[in-house]
Amino acid sequence: MVKSFMFLSTEEKRKVFVKLIEYLEDKYDYNPWWNNYTPFQNLVGIIISQRTNMRNGVKVFYRLLSENLDDVDTIRNTDIRKIEEIIKSAGMAKVKARTIKALAEFIFEKYGGDFEKILYKNAEDIRNELLSIKGIGPKTVDVFLMIYSNEGILPVDTHIYRISIRLGIVRKGASYEETRASLENLISPEKRRKAHILLIEFGRKICRARNPFCEDCPVEKYCIFSRVDKYE
Repeated sequence: MVKSFMFLSTEEKRKVFVKLIEYLEDKYDYNPWWNNYTPFQNLVGIIISQRTNMRNGVKVFYRLLSENLDDVDTIRNTDIRKIEEIIKSAGMAKVKARTIKALAEFIFEKYGGDFEKILYKNAEDIRNELLSIKGIGPKTVDVFLMIYSNEGILPVDTHIYRISIRLGIVRKGASYEETRASLENLISPEKRRKAHILLIEFGRKICRARNPFCEDCPVEKYCIFSRVDKYE
């Protein structure tokens, strides 16, 4: 019987994980969506996407763009209640609106409204500055740094966390940082950005929270979830 992923050696785990990513590269298109937007627009979009599904997040983001609420000055000068109304379908509207407003104020005060100046700093300084803004957490910063730094960061969303637990990459209840570090240990830095996007697609379409399509999974034989399900 094939050993489950959690009992493989580190080198064996890397081979299995790389096999999964290579399979996903053939199966899904890699769409670096961030290339179409400014750094500020992207960070606002990342904030909106917190704790909502992709469809809602994208819909709300496009609505903000259509209302021309997509730059620092406009956000600063727009009543927060209007922002709340526009983004309410993404959930947590009051919290997210406050965060977006706080981000715009921070950029205005620190960089005179020119957010791209932050990109000249090293990743650790960018991380610390963004984390100082209330409402912006490690995952949000990691996604931003995945796009704009060369640090080789692999952010963990709910789909990727679920995949990590099912495969046995981390234990159930593992922290965000532990999960990210464990994943990054399995794949080289230059492949992590693509892995992030592809794993999300895998989690949405195959390794779903409910009724996953285990029969379509290329690493099903290593999966703890699949084995438990079969023998219960």
